[in-house]
Amino acid sequence: MKTEFDDALRGMYHEYDEVRPQEEDQYRTIGSLSVATFGFGLLSVLSLFSGFLLLIPLLGLLFGVLSARKIIAMPTIVGGLRLTVAGMVLSFLFGCAGLGWQYYSYYHVTPPGYTELTFFDFAAGPSGAVPNEIVELDGQKVFVTGYMAPQKLQDGIEKFALVRTLTVNIHTGQLEPTDMILVEIKTGEKISYRAKPIRIGGTLRVQRDYSHQKLPYTIEADIVR
Repeated sequence: MKTEFDDALRGMYHEYDEVRPQEEDQYRTIGSLSVATFGFGLLSVLSLFSGFLLLIPLLGLLFGVLSARKIIAMPTIVGGLRLTVAGMVLSFLFGCAGLGWQYYSYYHVTPPGYTELTFFDFAAGPSGAVPNEIVELDGQKVFVTGYMAPQKLQDGIEKFALVRTLTVNIHTGQLEPTDMILVEIKTGEKISYRAKPIRIGGTLRVQRDYSHQKLPYTIEADIVR
């Protein structure tokens, strides 16, 4: 014989069955991929120090995609979506910052061990003599920014004249010998002609007693950017 108590008890069990899945969802396991994604996201800050370490944010994004796919496929078993998203965001932000800094460092920062010079440093004095400050750098590593002088050869270039600006034609005699630097690439690399600025690093050779038929400066280049 059914009583009101039985009906109430049945209703309690029914309500418990409806609530139980929601309670179980709260105890989903955070996947190892989520933890790995967040870890790579934190480590992505290291990409600011080396171009090779840009691999870290790439791994963070890769693990993030795999983690997100697993969570979406098994939402009632695997959790950690917020952790995954946080790791991917960190990987992306630090990765972009690292890539930008590596690019800036490569093109705008003087390499360690090199002395940065400009063509104003190479300019001859009133008597046409090579500056003493440049003579003292003979045989040392220097880093100079300039332009490749126009020439017939467009590709496979291993030797060229570096000039301060392209607005002056070197064939008209408007440039002094000290306004040009002979660059000899010693790494075996062959480059193509470019009209944009080029940055040269290498060993400086100074010919103090020079004639107007020869250039007083030569850089044995090991860096071409």
